[in-house]
Amino acid sequence: MSEVSMTTGEFEAGWTHLAREDDFGGYNIEMIFKSDSKAVKDLIGAIEEADVANGSGHVPIKLDGDLTKIKAKSKFEVKIYDTQRQQISASEIQQGDTCRARVKIRPYEARGNKGVSVLLNGVQKIANGESREEQADDWFPSDGSSAKKESGGSGQSEVDDFFAS
Repeated sequence: MSEVSMTTGEFEAGWTHLAREDDFGGYNIEMIFKSDSKAVKDLIGAIEEADVANGSGHVPIKLDGDLTKIKAKSKFEVKIYDTQRQQISASEIQQGDTCRARVKIRPYEARGNKGVSVLLNGVQKIANGESREEQADDWFPSDGSSAKKESGGSGQSEVDDFFAS
């Protein structure tokens, strides 16, 4: 069994549970990479190196179009740092922020299950993503005009979905 510790390349934060525990009593972050990036290729290489089941067990990689999503988790509170390596509050990390993470990739084999876990040791916030204030400006223009209608996968705008009953 091979265990690998590394610092990831930059990723976009997806769903996060860093400021408080999730429903299972842990902390985690969804790391979203462009599938063709060096950062994700390095991380997948480390996961493959640690994979004792040779692909037949659980691996924490989800492909979504041109994006690769990898969940990193911890049973303990995770230290969060800014670009000056000063510790900041976990609530500073929000969906869409650009981050890097210190992870340990560990294979497991227990009760007949095999796979690889990505354990989260720390997160560094590199830059803010689209803030909720910017989103509010798009949704609720200050001049009182109607928000721009956007079309998406369902054909309805995000604004319409927001007010759906």
